Amino acid sequence: DADMRKPSQNNIFRLPNHTGLSAAIARMQSPDECIVKNVMENLDVMTSGHIPPNPSELLGSEQMAHLLDELSSKYSYIILDTPPVNVVSDAMELAMSVSGIIMVVRYGVTTD
Repeated sequence: DADMRKPSQNNIFRLPNHTGLSAAIARMQSPDECIVKNVMENLDVMTSGHIPPNPSELLGSEQMAHLLDELSSKYSYIILDTPPVNVVSDAMELAMSVSGIIMVVRYGVTTD
């Protein structure tokens, strides 16, 4: 869950949000310690963790790029749930570090 402003994956999957992406980026915990394994078949989840004061800086950091590289060697696909693109710059900070982007919009509702 790369939405460190309004995280939701912990609620969707009914997981604790004590540790997660923010701790893995800051190297306070190893990525393996932050991942909940086998939430569903073939699905591991890393929640956002504690909400930091500087989400955009963390997501755009060199540490985040290294973390994605490390996780890419273990996973075929990594899906990052980010805040809305038109609200904050967090998703754009990650854009250079990923190989593709999927945008989720609601027909007749999403205007920007």
